[in-house]
Amino acid sequence: MRLLPALLLLAACGTSAPEDVPVERTERGTFRVQVDVDGSALRRGRNTFTARAWDAAGRVARLRSVTARMPSHNHTDVSAEVAWDGAAARVDDLTLAMPGRWEITLRFEEGARDDAAVWWVWLP
Repeated sequence: MRLLPALLLLAACGTSAPEDVPVERTERGTFRVQVDVDGSALRRGRNTFTARAWDAAGRVARLRSVTARMPSHNHTDVSAEVAWDGAAARVDDLTLAMPGRWEITLRFEEGARDDAAVWWVWLP
């Protein structure tokens, strides 16, 4: 009986952290999302990635803004410029200056609909 808690802890440690799971949908499920990071993952410093989103009918949603914040700190949110090419957006300057847990919000819009994808990232 004493082994059961240890086994449960071991099983929980082997699962993926939420940060390891790529963003796949916006918060209300309005759009599917695909994010491709230049390099293997986000890191401290300047980051570059592309993001695209689309609805169930295949209509492309435009990335309107990208912001990042550290919920455990009272710092000003970090924002990044978005370059749109008609099918995907490129973000070249999301600067994450500190180690810790970041909450990155991608806001998408298509016509009168909008929704946001929240991406949690842990930086060592």
